[in-house]
Amino acid sequence: PENIPGNTDKKIRVSIVVANSQAAQRGIKPGDVVISINGKSIKTNEDVIPFMNGTEKIESIEVKHE
Repeated sequence: PENIPGNTDKKIRVSIVVANSQAAQRGIKPGDVVISINGKSIKTNEDVIPFMNGTEKIESIEVKHE
């Protein structure tokens, strides 16, 4: 994920999606903005690291397609 330049809301935009990853299985695509994972607001790259490295399972994810 990458921080959106100039975005004061500090939302995170997906830059790449690895095939067969949790994100890919849920239909996440590059360019999507991650709003929340498992009901937790996502505001920084650090918020998504446990989901990216597999230490936390994604039960639900909310994204905005842009």
